[in-house]
Amino acid sequence: MQNTTRSLPQNLLLPSSITSANLGPLVEEVVSLLQTLDVGSFPTPTTERADLHSYVVTADVFRNFKARQKLYKAVASCPSLLSAYEDVIMNAVIPHIKRVCPSLPTPTTFFYQYPPSLRLQPGPSPHFGKTHNDAIYGHQDGEINFWVQLTDFQKTRCALMVESSPDKGDFEPLTGPLHTIHMFHGTRNRHFAPPNDSPHARVSLDFRVGIKPYFDEEYRMERVPQHTRRSCEL
Repeated sequence: MQNTTRSLPQNLLLPSSITSANLGPLVEEVVSLLQTLDVGSFPTPTTERADLHSYVVTADVFRNFKARQKLYKAVASCPSLLSAYEDVIMNAVIPHIKRVCPSLPTPTTFFYQYPPSLRLQPGPSPHFGKTHNDAIYGHQDGEINFWVQLTDFQKTRCALMVESSPDKGDFEPLTGPLHTIHMFHGTRNRHFAPPNDSPHARVSLDFRVGIKPYFDEEYRMERVPQHTRRSCEL
């Protein structure tokens, strides 16, 4: 199936970030979920407030596809985490998109990835994610990537590396205060996860948001699985 939608407005192709979102409830839900899974452990008792930086990843959820899918399904089966995620979508992410591009009509239909992808990168480890753009996985120009750093770059010194424009090769880490939400156009711009040399786990959340009329909800690349989505009008 061919995608015939228009390209996004230029200001939505530029990187930006959200530093004022309240991610406390979402972080608490991530901690609670990890305490129930067999992919790692916290050194502190579950009765105390655990710190994501202290989480020790034991399963190969960074490199192994089946392990990543298991984690993805665990997120999809956690209603309280998904509710906290949707609060962030409605109260932080979509308002940010509309601020960046005030020419979008009201209401605009948005298609957001549901569930999001939770990433666990153990440290110290030499393993890294390959450089790619998301077009090779069937993602459209009408989608925007969001990457949420749930652990502090000052501790991990490890963050997603993104180039500023397609094939420019000027990769820079997505840094900022803890719990910054970064926006970038990953369909065109290449990105990768570098090795985590720190003793701390890197924990992040990522997802994509499609914007009508630039996003075709019927489009599918043949033989390429697609993320499930929900839609809203705001």
